[in-house]
Amino acid sequence: MDKRLFDGTVRFEHVTGVGTMQVDFQPNQRVYTMIGENGVGKTKFLECLFTVLLFTYRMENINIGFSWIDLQRLPLKIVELPNGKNEDFRRFSERSNQGFNINEDVLFSGYQHRLPFVYLPAQSRGWVKKTNFQTQSLGSSQGRASKYLGNLFSVFQSGHSSFSLKSLNMENDLEEWIIQRARSANPYQANEDNRKIEIDTLLFLLNQFDGRIAPDFLEIKGDDRIFIKLDNQKRELSGLSSGFTSILKIMQSIVAGYSYFTNEQQIANVRGVVLIDEIESHLHNEWQIKIVPLLKKLFPNTTFFITTHSSLVISQLEQGGPIVWYVARRTV
Repeated sequence: MDKRLFDGTVRFEHVTGVGTMQVDFQPNQRVYTMIGENGVGKTKFLECLFTVLLFTYRMENINIGFSWIDLQRLPLKIVELPNGKNEDFRRFSERSNQGFNINEDVLFSGYQHRLPFVYLPAQSRGWVKKTNFQTQSLGSSQGRASKYLGNLFSVFQSGHSSFSLKSLNMENDLEEWIIQRARSANPYQANEDNRKIEIDTLLFLLNQFDGRIAPDFLEIKGDDRIFIKLDNQKRELSGLSSGFTSILKIMQSIVAGYSYFTNEQQIANVRGVVLIDEIESHLHNEWQIKIVPLLKKLFPNTTFFITTHSSLVISQLEQGGPIVWYVARRTV
């Protein structure tokens, strides 16, 4: 990841419901793990990291459709980073509309990065949202990136309630995402907009996680019901257990996010950052043991920031080499 961003001491102040949080990140780690009792602020710390990654991302040729950010919707007010590119959002509080313009106001002393990043909250991870939808067109690569980033920024938009940090990316139309990419897989589609690779990558990753999932089977019925093969039996996507659905959403969110940012073909090899809250959520014991080592293997250039309560997850981190530990501390 960008060595100037999180290598060293990171401090967040005026964090909603928490106060001040500070973590000393050891450089060159693949997984950073937040542990601690309920209410100490682990989830809030991930939300703050996500906020920093979002507001320092360099957007080129991206139009998200709005520019005003509501100061009251931010999870923090002050950020201190190891690279010295700090930010005090309180400087915007005296404005009559209590916010700032992401296209005009300079944040973090102008520091920007181009790392793809994905945030996976725990809420709504264990089920597929079943809706009657009219599948939209896939859109251009630039249009897809603009829409995705617009959804991320919208959680900080005044009066916007469609997306929330608590369930960001977890309530997206997973079935529509698959259908859009399946329809793009035809010989007449422009190469940059043929995204069959995203489905192929997702199925491959699911098979690597659990060999019972067929890596080469996906079926879409005329009524848009979607099936995969599990133990050589066709299973409807919306009928999978909460454990399978959780794994599906973790893998799909990373594949989708990285693709929106880069439109790459070698999606799993993209260099990026993934934040996962309560990584063990909905997973049975065997999967809790294997989830982190396998994610490191499947996404070799990704840096993970995770939170967990699970002793099984923690036991594997202890065996996985020089993993850095952080017990989240707060001051109010």
